[in-house]
Amino acid sequence: MSFLTQTCIQGVIFTCELILYFILSPMIENRWILFFCTSVAWVTVHSLDGFVTLMFNQDMKKFVKNNLLRKGKEEEASRTGNTDLAANVSNICKTI
Repeated sequence: MSFLTQTCIQGVIFTCELILYFILSPMIENRWILFFCTSVAWVTVHSLDGFVTLMFNQDMKKFVKNNLLRKGKEEEASRTGNTDLAANVSNICKTI
């Protein structure tokens, strides 16, 4: 099911880029808008394609959940002065 969702999202992203590139860009006369509808759209689509692929990767989901979200909780605990929570989180991080 996750692979189907990933494929649909990537398909929508590429469809938007193809519409911008082949249908809308020939109608545009302004050079800057044309640049954004072609070059920037192309780069954005291929960047988003990689991002979507990484976000649907199970190993990447585990990394984000375990490392990045814990750091946010630890920073919030130290900012609010809740040292018990910060100590617990840092102990968990040390054991991993």
